[in-house]
Amino acid sequence: MKLHLQFSLKNEYLSNDFRMVIISFLKKALSDKYSEEYEKLYSLNNIKDFTFSVYFPNSSIEKHHIYVPDKKMSVTFSGYRDELIIKFYNAMLKYKNHDYPMKNNQTMTLKRIRLSPTRKAKGSQCIIKFLSPLLVRKHTKEKDIYLTYEDEGFLEQLNINTKKLLESINVKEKYTIKSFKPLKAAVTVVKHDDLLYQANIGTYFIEADNELINILYKAGLGSKRGLGFGMFEVLGGYDG
Repeated sequence: MKLHLQFSLKNEYLSNDFRMVIISFLKKALSDKYSEEYEKLYSLNNIKDFTFSVYFPNSSIEKHHIYVPDKKMSVTFSGYRDELIIKFYNAMLKYKNHDYPMKNNQTMTLKRIRLSPTRKAKGSQCIIKFLSPLLVRKHTKEKDIYLTYEDEGFLEQLNINTKKLLESINVKEKYTIKSFKPLKAAVTVVKHDDLLYQANIGTYFIEADNELINILYKAGLGSKRGLGFGMFEVLGGYDG
């Protein structure tokens, strides 16, 4: 299931670190309405089974901010558990038409909110397009490294990230991503919580069991999905 939010902005300039305020908004709404679910998600630092993407129409990225002339922002949440997305929806209803503070004298106001079903992807081979950047984290003793599709060991590490997600949602089958190839892809650097990450964007070919593709389609792919990374759309090949 997907949750679609439309916000108006007070002015045209938005911090590059916009994901942090989306997470803050979600945490505030969820803790007010469903404190037990909030504790489950955030107090124990559990692996998240949801993701989200943010879209600014007609925007341009500048050195220290994003220029959004239409003063509009769309956010889409997707989750493995439909009941979680429904809780997000119910929690956020309270904040409709309320100003929520952001950096640099900016505010966002929730104007529209709706739910939609997640369509099922068909087959074991799909072309996917990322709606939020893909992070693939490799943990070492010294530091975390973020791999790109150009790096050796990328697919292996992507499968390690995927295995952690599957374990967290109690999927017993030993699913793996068999192939993951760039089509119209690029490497970029994204800012989050004052840190910079190497990330992957664009369109890719993926081959995996259909069940795995549909799990990832709901929950997101890669690392830090619950922070607004790894959400994708399937380009064709839907049931229904």
